[in-house]
Amino acid sequence: MKSPADLAVQLRRQWADTSRRLRQLLSEDGAWPVELPIPLPSSSLLEGDLQAVREHVQAWRAVRMGRVVWAARRYRSTADAVELPRAWQLRTPSEWVAAMQDAAIGREFARLGRLAALPAVQARPDWLAVLIRQRHLLENSAEDDVARAITLAAQLSPGCAAGLPLRALPFAGIDGKLWERQRTLLTLLLQSQHPGQLDQGLEHFLGAQTPGTHWLDVVDLDGGLLPWPVLRVRSHDLARHGPPGDALLLVENHQCLHHLPPAGELPCTVAILGAGLNLAWLRADWLQGRAVAYWGDIDTWGLTMLAQARQHLPQLTALCMDAATRQHFIDQAGAEPVPATVMPQGLLAHEQALFDQLLAQPDKARIEQERLPVAWARDAIRRWRAGGADGAASGRHSR
Repeated sequence: MKSPADLAVQLRRQWADTSRRLRQLLSEDGAWPVELPIPLPSSSLLEGDLQAVREHVQAWRAVRMGRVVWAARRYRSTADAVELPRAWQLRTPSEWVAAMQDAAIGREFARLGRLAALPAVQARPDWLAVLIRQRHLLENSAEDDVARAITLAAQLSPGCAAGLPLRALPFAGIDGKLWERQRTLLTLLLQSQHPGQLDQGLEHFLGAQTPGTHWLDVVDLDGGLLPWPVLRVRSHDLARHGPPGDALLLVENHQCLHHLPPAGELPCTVAILGAGLNLAWLRADWLQGRAVAYWGDIDTWGLTMLAQARQHLPQLTALCMDAATRQHFIDQAGAEPVPATVMPQGLLAHEQALFDQLLAQPDKARIEQERLPVAWARDAIRRWRAGGADGAASGRHSR
């Protein structure tokens, strides 16, 4: 005999099977109804444990989901035929999922339903199959972020970037980091719409500047290390050849050049601005022996990039990315459009606490680094090079 709970386990295995999940949710030919056989009790069980059989029958009579098929069976030990559950029929995706008795799967199904209702998916049925297949992508992303990626993908066409970097493309409501967060989903959606055209990558298909041409600003804070005060260098060139000096300040955004101390104040030091999420070049051998500091936005993605940088460079020191700085300039804080929801590996204990604090206060979850006063940032940078206490500026400066 099998109880409703026993068959729910079998149904959950069906959900975990990608091909079966596709067949049922796309309602392919012959997909419905789903019929699960319910083994009939043996004669020996009926004679030896009649109470268990009664409870089995009662459990199936209580089922309201789908349709239970009953059959009359005669046993030697019974005077009349006994009505017993023979099969469980589930006629729709909603019945199928509800019968699984799993809240997480129910939420997953509901989210798929909302995404399937988006106009971009309604107009492109193949995209629903992509979303059903890529279960892990949906589990690890905020629903709003996935919806934005779908809306963005619907606006993309071959060559539409016209040589611009992906993050520079002017699509309303799309922040630059979405390209990195949802790159896999964007690629899969476009592949389903344009088979064979993305074999050379997303940038090639869109006609965008390739990742290898991500330009970084290299700033001479020593005043005598480089022939020019500021050089613009490609990230893949920095992966092979480093600038002179023995200390490096890594700054998330290009816009913070004016926050740096004037040239000549920091001996043997260069700053590199604008890396964003492009941090693979930090594996370069020339960086391993240098003092390195990192300064980025106070938000969940800034802390995520800090953690990624620290995985390449464990000696790294964070600047102005702490709870004290956030509290001092809380009036500059705003909401983060799409926060990172997974705690990244590589954060120190106090940084993990800050990450949790940002998620708990979404309306005050972001302070962009360029909003900090110049004096505050410069003081933190100078103290780092002087060997003082780490990242938080001392708070001596007023707002």
